[in-house]
Amino acid sequence: MKLGDVGPITVESPNLNLGPSLRQHVERGIERSISRSFNTLQSATISFKEEGGLLQTTIKMRVEGYHEEFVAETKGSDCYKSFNMALIKLDGQLRKTKEALRTRKGHRRPDKDGMLSPRMTRRWEEPESDYA
Repeated sequence: MKLGDVGPITVESPNLNLGPSLRQHVERGIERSISRSFNTLQSATISFKEEGGLLQTTIKMRVEGYHEEFVAETKGSDCYKSFNMALIKLDGQLRKTKEALRTRKGHRRPDKDGMLSPRMTRRWEEPESDYA
């Protein structure tokens, strides 16, 4: 995938009829979220489920350059509000992860485009010990 690519975004609900406007809102939100952080999305699954009068929204996302899946869940009275709250949680996870990867000394770091660079190499050699 090249910079700015967005992989498959799946919007699903076992017990609700989701209209095209909600799907467009979800796709725009995921694309905006990815463009602010890692820039490349491998896959995203957004599920809406009704539980006890509230709507539960779960977002599961995989991004290129990071091995774990990001997950955010919220409950709300409305699909749009619930999705927006989950997206805010997910944005926080993405931002914290990218910052941790960027500042971790001696490990792989994302460059300005969000891609991980090769491992850092030492700029100096360790002095050999006389006691070896």
